[in-house]
Amino acid sequence: MRASAKINSYLEVLARREDGYHEIRTVFHEIDLCDTIRFTLTENKRIKFFTNVKSLQNRENLVCRISRFIQKTFSVQAGAAIDLHKSIPVAAGLGGGSSDAATTIRALSELWSLHLSDEQMHDIAAEFGSDINFFLVGGRAAGFGRGERIEPLADSGIENIVLANPGFGVSSAEAYSAVERYDGSDAWDKYLASGDVRLAHNALQAGVCRRFPAIQALLNDIAEAGARPLLSGSGPTVIGFCPDAETATALCGRFARRGMWSIVTRARGRGETSEVM
Repeated sequence: MRASAKINSYLEVLARREDGYHEIRTVFHEIDLCDTIRFTLTENKRIKFFTNVKSLQNRENLVCRISRFIQKTFSVQAGAAIDLHKSIPVAAGLGGGSSDAATTIRALSELWSLHLSDEQMHDIAAEFGSDINFFLVGGRAAGFGRGERIEPLADSGIENIVLANPGFGVSSAEAYSAVERYDGSDAWDKYLASGDVRLAHNALQAGVCRRFPAIQALLNDIAEAGARPLLSGSGPTVIGFCPDAETATALCGRFARRGMWSIVTRARGRGETSEVM
């Protein structure tokens, strides 16, 4: 199975909630960049987990925790061997961990013949994180609450998206703690109506850039190249919405020559296959 990354083309922070999370509204896009996960049915109840990223090779990562939760909740007598190959950078604002979690929910429902309903899968997702619910829907969608309430939107068809990562992590808690004022304007409605990436917005961007000037420097580079710059989620990955393939290729190459992780990608449609051929 493929576990796609995501970007947020719009993110407003509306208020701090009593549960410690923030009330947001956002627009998610599933993109072509993905991890791949192989699930193999086993006769004993053990959950075996393998990955190419050493820091995730433990029983407390999200994939293992969700697997054990499903197994216990539905009294599953079988087990699974799970092999995760990471291509999405860790702690990058691209939702890799949440996507791996959503893929695990869907895959184990099939592997263990549970036939979970959409509602059951979304209930499981909401127990473990805010972005997981989006990846059960995919494509383009609006997110509300802490991001777990999802409303599908028409696919965007955005091409020529450059992503670049400076090589360090920014935690979600750190990004949200840097928010100095809350959003709330008609810009949300204008963006939903037009889908124009020139109106893209991330309320976390200013605070993150104050703490990490290197991210602001990358955003400046993107703007100078003629693309629309934006922080991806809580960062540190930055997005360049490029006007054409030539600009995207040149910008990606510019970052790569600095030894920085960068790719050119596109938004995926909701109906595209989740299987890796």
